[in-house]
Amino acid sequence: MRPLTFVLGLLLAACLWPTWQALQPLLHAAPSMDAKRIVMDAGPSFTLHPKPLKPVQAEPNDFYHSIQADLANGSYDALDQMAESFRHPDALFRAGIPKLSIFYKALIDPRSGGPTPGPDQCDCLYPDADFNLVRAQLEDWIKARPSTLTAKIALAKLWLAYSWSERGGGWNRQTNDDLWRATKERLKHAEYYLIDVDPSQDPEALYTATEIAAIRKDGRDRLEAIYRDELRYFPWYYPYYSQHTRYIEQKWFGEPGEVAQYLKTLSTPETGIDGMVDYSFAINQLRQDTPRNLLFKESIGMDFPTIVAAYQVREAQYGLRDRDWNTIFFLAIGAESGRNVADLALAQTNGRWSPDVWHDYYSSYEADIAWFRKHRE
Repeated sequence: MRPLTFVLGLLLAACLWPTWQALQPLLHAAPSMDAKRIVMDAGPSFTLHPKPLKPVQAEPNDFYHSIQADLANGSYDALDQMAESFRHPDALFRAGIPKLSIFYKALIDPRSGGPTPGPDQCDCLYPDADFNLVRAQLEDWIKARPSTLTAKIALAKLWLAYSWSERGGGWNRQTNDDLWRATKERLKHAEYYLIDVDPSQDPEALYTATEIAAIRKDGRDRLEAIYRDELRYFPWYYPYYSQHTRYIEQKWFGEPGEVAQYLKTLSTPETGIDGMVDYSFAINQLRQDTPRNLLFKESIGMDFPTIVAAYQVREAQYGLRDRDWNTIFFLAIGAESGRNVADLALAQTNGRWSPDVWHDYYSSYEADIAWFRKHRE
């Protein structure tokens, strides 16, 4: 009977799979199926600035391609000089995105973006062919320039990405012992390339060390020690705040209410403008990791007026990208508030939706717009 039961199970799964696929967009859709009557209030205001206060530029379309071409051609001096120029607080793309962060993503991934774990499924898969290609290129760089800081960090990040690919994108409790053993073998290589790297010389050295400690389950003490070094050397490096938010979530190493308390520390009057930008980066991490119907629960500590104020500061400082305006609209729907801000966000994007925000489901984006139009007045 067991073979028959197995076959019947496969047939049942095959029948249910299309239904499951069809339901996926609805998991991220607007709360339009809620029977309660909702009318979105005007909410907080958002004033556009004619230009950012900081001299920033949009990420060039060929940024990834040009860096990958330099690596393939062995233009090591150019790459080292570029990295050095990016290790400064003002080396930012629009929305305050550090050029250094995008630079390293381009170095280790021959595709159009860097491999990172996603909230619901693993988008961190790193094919062996891609890994072997980039590994050979980076090792050639170190052979030619043994003292290069940039190539060592890049190789650590490459092996880290390859470790994520082995582990998968599930949370700690979802990863079995066999996967851990294979993952840790790869992580040894990532750690090796950071051994003689001075962490005070490059923000991404500490960022990578945090990722290694997290995936190795080294514990909070290790993570907190690295975070203190991050704030000591590079308090201006915005990705630290989204990264820290991720690992103090209960799904990783955090305690109940810890995220809410952290958000408060970022948005106090004492933290000023920088703290509000930090807050916007933390919020974006929560937006990625948390179902929208849970984002505005008291335990998370998110407050829509504070979110708008944070993005207002960030827009004034650095401008915003389509992805950020999409995020603002997405959060307005989740908060069921702020129709004026939602209107502005839609006007700024003019139909240019962000797959990152809606988990690749255009139908969810359409559903949100339909819900907004229904409940706007």
